[in-house]
Amino acid sequence: FMTSRVLILTILVLLIAVPAAAEREGDRVRLTGTVGHITFDAQEPWNSIDPTVLYGGAVGVKVNRWFGVNSSIGYAFANGNFGWVEDGMGGFVKTDNSGKDVDVLHVGFDLSFHPLQGRIDPWVMAGWTWMRYDFEFDSAGFGDWLSENDAEYDLSDLRSATGWQFGIGCAFAILNTEHTSWSVMADFRDLMVKSNKLEIVDGSGEKVLEGKWGHNLLFNLGIEFSWGNYPAPTDEPNSPAYTGD
Repeated sequence: FMTSRVLILTILVLLIAVPAAAEREGDRVRLTGTVGHITFDAQEPWNSIDPTVLYGGAVGVKVNRWFGVNSSIGYAFANGNFGWVEDGMGGFVKTDNSGKDVDVLHVGFDLSFHPLQGRIDPWVMAGWTWMRYDFEFDSAGFGDWLSENDAEYDLSDLRSATGWQFGIGCAFAILNTEHTSWSVMADFRDLMVKSNKLEIVDGSGEKVLEGKWGHNLLFNLGIEFSWGNYPAPTDEPNSPAYTGD
């Protein structure tokens, strides 16, 4: 369902952008400030992190007519539920621990493809992402369970996750000069991450908890400033007049 919506949105962006495309663009450097809304997936080892605002920015280089290389960073102040209690059968289940403050740092690198050029600049992107969770974790009960079951565990494994990001975006130039441009932009990203190092094994060798893939959805709005080479289109020579000879 999500894939269908993203595909439809991509097609609509392209249909809107085609009439406005103009041959006026060269290589450029892009600086963008963003404010976004992020929704976190309840993947292991998290019970949940509440949706919140993510403040960030990006630096990119459009290396040629079609492709760009970009880096992005964002920070969110959120509230999360994470923790476990024994289930009475030798294992444990997740529990709501009434919420903890969670600061989330997001860093990403991606490649972007720009099918059009002009005042409207749509793109699709894909790349790598890393998320860091900073929180206070009350591990008293869980620590007792780990000791009783001779399980190995490292709190740092809860604090980071890596994976991939995919998305679409579009910028509209509101002010152009010969070498600079100011634009408003919006993008939508799926930050698909997993706590790769999280693996808890009990004394019998059974794996009782491991990181799982989660889809964290991010919608950004921002202002982009870019500068570089913006050559004007070359005028085509006039066709010679027909003389009848």
